[in-house]
Amino acid sequence: MSTGHDEPRPRDFGRDGVSRLVNEDRAMRAREVSRPRPEDEAAAVREAEEMLARARR
Repeated sequence: MSTGHDEPRPRDFGRDGVSRLVNEDRAMRAREVSRPRPEDEAAAVREAEEMLARARR
């Protein structure tokens, strides 16, 4: 089965929204859970700065 840009996407189970596997509540929870905490972001910034400093040596 070809899925070229000119052809519509297949409407299998779960792809057309009919299956209700992901509803609005689940999508919003997933978005909130996947967000990093401020301390995680700060740790990532520190690590990135350390890696850049090592790369410049």
